[in-house]
Amino acid sequence: MSEDARPTIETLRDALAAGESGALRDLLTQCRAEDLAEAVGDLPMREVAVLLDHLSPEALGEVLVNLDSEFRDDLLENLDAEAMAGALEALPAEDAADLVEQSEHEVVEEALRAMDEAAAGEIRKLLAYPPESAGGIMAPDAFALDGGGNSGSQAATLIVRSLATGDVRPQHYVRLLLREFGVSLTLGLTMAVAVYMVAYFVRGDPEVALAVSISMVCIVVIGSLIGMSLPFVLHAVRLDPATASAPLVTSVADISGVLIYLGIANAILGLVAET
Repeated sequence: MSEDARPTIETLRDALAAGESGALRDLLTQCRAEDLAEAVGDLPMREVAVLLDHLSPEALGEVLVNLDSEFRDDLLENLDAEAMAGALEALPAEDAADLVEQSEHEVVEEALRAMDEAAAGEIRKLLAYPPESAGGIMAPDAFALDGGGNSGSQAATLIVRSLATGDVRPQHYVRLLLREFGVSLTLGLTMAVAVYMVAYFVRGDPEVALAVSISMVCIVVIGSLIGMSLPFVLHAVRLDPATASAPLVTSVADISGVLIYLGIANAILGLVAET
């Protein structure tokens, strides 16, 4: 759990014990899903049930995704089908399908029946896809595309904090850019090896695996450089660098990632088709 999130979690527990519903809802909006998932693991199940009642469908879905599978199955005993349906509808279809596949409680099937028919149908389609189908290869591709947004938002957070504390100044940009390039390249290559293996064994096609792994390197590097650079750009035009928040950086990096992936996939698979 991050140091910044600790006071929020502690205050959340105090509000939970005091039964302050309004304060509890306000605090929950300030907590990351990862921190909430960690926090509920230390709470009695009856208190966790109260906490779940105060979460928005979006937050509930994200918390469930981040929970240990065994603890999540125990937790589902205290969750009704309507709340579970809202959480599944709020998640991206791929995440919702993974959550359904990993959960063994009957409330999950009840939730699918209670969901919007179109949303439930999309989840069921993803669950039914064999590995060699288009749906079956979505996970490696999505993993590659997510890499840029994640690395970019982390880089932006560090730079925004450093600019605010004075640890980093605009004249440090070039040095930090070169350092970020080296770190992101190393990270991208490491992740590319992993995603190549996943794509190869899931898809069974070396060309697709190659396209995904090369895209991973490019997307992570470019996403990190975008995330690191945006706070400096905003600072230079006298805007608050904190505007380069995770949603903004993730959106820019994801758009770039889609274009990169489509370009590389088209180039590699086009060359294969010509031969």
